[in-house]
Amino acid sequence: GGGVGDGVEVDVDETNPKNAADDNTAANDDDGDGLTNGEEEVYGTDPDDPDSDDDGLPDGYEVDIVESDPTKSDTDGDDLTDLVEWNITNTNPNNADSDGDLLNDGEENNTYLTDPLDPDTDGDGLHDKYEVDYDGIDPLDPDSDDDGLSDGDELVLHGTDPTDEDSDDDLLTDSEEINTHGTNPTNSDTDSDGLNDYDEINVYGTNPTDGDSDDDGLNDGVEVLNHGTNPLDSDSDDDELNDGLEITIGTNPLDTDTDGDELSDLWEYLRSQEGLNYSPTTNDTDSDGTLDGYEDADNDGLPNLDEMNGVNDGYVTDPLDKDTDDDTLWDGDEVDPWAITKDEVNNAYNYPSDPTMSDSDGDLLSDLEEITPSNDTYDSITNPKKSDHDNDGLDDYYEIYYYWNITGDNNNPQIHYDVQGWNTSDPTDDNTDGDAWEDGEEGEANPVYGYFEEEDPPWGSPPARSGTPQLPPDSVNKTEEFVWSGYITDDDI
Repeated sequence: GGGVGDGVEVDVDETNPKNAADDNTAANDDDGDGLTNGEEEVYGTDPDDPDSDDDGLPDGYEVDIVESDPTKSDTDGDDLTDLVEWNITNTNPNNADSDGDLLNDGEENNTYLTDPLDPDTDGDGLHDKYEVDYDGIDPLDPDSDDDGLSDGDELVLHGTDPTDEDSDDDLLTDSEEINTHGTNPTNSDTDSDGLNDYDEINVYGTNPTDGDSDDDGLNDGVEVLNHGTNPLDSDSDDDELNDGLEITIGTNPLDTDTDGDELSDLWEYLRSQEGLNYSPTTNDTDSDGTLDGYEDADNDGLPNLDEMNGVNDGYVTDPLDKDTDDDTLWDGDEVDPWAITKDEVNNAYNYPSDPTMSDSDGDLLSDLEEITPSNDTYDSITNPKKSDHDNDGLDDYYEIYYYWNITGDNNNPQIHYDVQGWNTSDPTDDNTDGDAWEDGEEGEANPVYGYFEEEDPPWGSPPARSGTPQLPPDSVNKTEEFVWSGYITDDDI
C-alpha cells in the first residue's frame, strides 16, 4: 500500500515496502533528523539516516544550526570532525583556520598543540605559523632561548636570534646586554675598541660602550694589547703627561723618565715647548757630553738636578729661576759664593746664604743687605745666615738700622747723605767702643763710638744744620732708648 511500488521502495528509495508510513514522500521526515525527505534529497543526505556523515551531528542540526555540510564529517577539511570543532575545540567547522594564523585547526590541535582560536598562542608577538616555520622557535614559549627577551622582541626590535641566548657569542646574554649594560647584543665589541664586551665588563673594568674609557686619546684595546697601559688611568705612570700624548711624542707612558737622564718626561717636554733645548727622549739633547739633568737651565751655576733634589744643603731651588728667593743674589752664589761668580753683586768673599729665603737668618736684613751694606755709618759685611754676627747680644739689624735720633722726632726719618748723629754700634764688632762691656751686655752704657756729620748730598744744596747734637744719655738701655728713625735708602733722597 501507500501508492509506491514495492520494487521502487526496495531498489530506489530503500524504504520498507510493508510499511506505508515509510514511503518516501517529500513532506515526511523518515529518519527524524529534522530534515524532511524532500530537504534531504536537496542536501544529498540519507532520508533514512539521521546522521548521514556519521560525524555525531544530526543532518538537520548541521544544516540549521551548525551550517556545516551534513554529508561530510569534516566540512572544512581541517582534520577535525564537525562535532569536535563544534562541541570541543569551539573552532569553526566551516573554516579550516579559525584564527587566521595560516595553520589549520587540525594542525594546531593535533600536531603543534597551539590554540586554534589564537593566532599567537604564547603572546610573544609572532604568529604561530611563523614560529612553527622558524627552526628552533617554540610557539608555546614566548622566550624560546630563555635569555630574558621575548621571541618577538628579539626578531622585531633587537635583531637578535630568538633561539640563541648569546647572539654575538661574547659570553653576555642578549638580555644582559640590552637591559643591564646597554651594549649591542649583535656585536661582540660594541665600541669597536678591540676588546669584546664581556672582557671590558668582567676583566678590565672598562666601558664597553666607550672606546676610550679614560679619555687619554688611546682606545682601550690599544692600551691593553699594544702598550700595556692602564685603560682606566689616562696617565699610567703619573708623570702628568697623558698616555696618548706620550705615545704621540715618543715617550714611554709607563716610565716617568723615558731617556734616563733623571729629569721627568713632563719637565723636559715643558722645556721643549718653551723653546729650550731639552727632549724627554734624548738624555743629552745638545750632544755636549753632559746629561740634560746636569745642565744648568737657568745659568745660575747649579745643575738642574742639584736644584730639584736639594743636593746643596737641602735647598730645593727652582732650576728655571736663577734667583729663587728674588733677593738679587743668584742661587749658585748663595750656595757656594767662593766658587761661583755669576751675579752682578758677586763678591768672592760672600757668606753662603739660603737661596730659598731672601732673609736667611730672619734678622730683618735681606741677604743682599748683609753682604753689600749701604749704610754709610758702617761698611762691614755680616753673615746672612747668622742674626747676631758678632755674638754681642744685639741682632745685626738693630746694630745697623737703629741710631740716636738727634731731633727727638720719631716721625722724621734721617736723610741719606744729610745725617748727623751718633754712630750706631758695629754689627761685626762685639765691643764697638772698646770699653769693658760688649755692645749687648747689660752693663754697657753707650755702645756708640762717636759723632758723625755728613754735609754733602749728591745733588742740590745741603740743608741748614740744626747744630751739634746732644750727647747720648749717660746710661743707655739698648731695648728702651734706641729710637727707630727709618731706613736710609736712595728713595729718601
